[in-house]
Amino acid sequence: MSEFINVNDRNKATRVLVVNSDLEMHNRYAETWAAHDFSTLRVDSVHEGIKRIIHGDVFLFIVINEDTTNNLMHELEFMRDATDLPILIFTSDFNMTKKLEALRLGADMYDPFSKDKEENINDVLLNLKLQERWAHRPQKPLPMIVGGDVILSPSRRAVLINGEKVRFPGKEFDVLQYLMEHKTHYKRSYEILHDVWQDENDIDQQNALYITITRIREKLKKASPGNDYIKMEKNIGYTFSAL
Repeated sequence: MSEFINVNDRNKATRVLVVNSDLEMHNRYAETWAAHDFSTLRVDSVHEGIKRIIHGDVFLFIVINEDTTNNLMHELEFMRDATDLPILIFTSDFNMTKKLEALRLGADMYDPFSKDKEENINDVLLNLKLQERWAHRPQKPLPMIVGGDVILSPSRRAVLINGEKVRFPGKEFDVLQYLMEHKTHYKRSYEILHDVWQDENDIDQQNALYITITRIREKLKKASPGNDYIKMEKNIGYTFSAL
């Protein structure tokens, strides 16, 4: 194990989450990581990385190749909310403005690629050594809800779908969050009205619920074509389903 890292602070995890859609490049780097006693798990997108983290996969830190990652700046703050792990980014298109933005959104490192693989990996390890606070962060990751291509951040009242932020204002967000929190369970209209609107009898509110769910479904279908996340069964209710 590299002298730069004491993995006891991460329950002896030695696996690195790598976001890099270039498989050939990843395989070259995986050999160098292995020489430092790290294993790697590669995913194609930040979105997939967030899902891995939320579903309980254990990693020591995260390395992202911006060159092969779409929508990085949109997704970065969602990854930051989902984990307290160090997020380390490399890019071939480095400039200070982009670095400041990446750090603002939650990255812990944003550096240009070196032509030497060993230099890049030592850059990561040295940054981790210089920032020992990463291993002792007291704050807990903020709650996130994932269903298929949809990632919802209750604290930000924001929704990420396939790497793009989609706006769900007011009750649209509240209803979507409610259905995602109870996914696979059917909720009748009066239950949603009671829990979200605090009213289950007003006809106007029932019409508002129908309109709200229609708008949510339209936005979900537009952002994630081919997926019908909110299903409705007559006399049963609504459910959020992500197969």
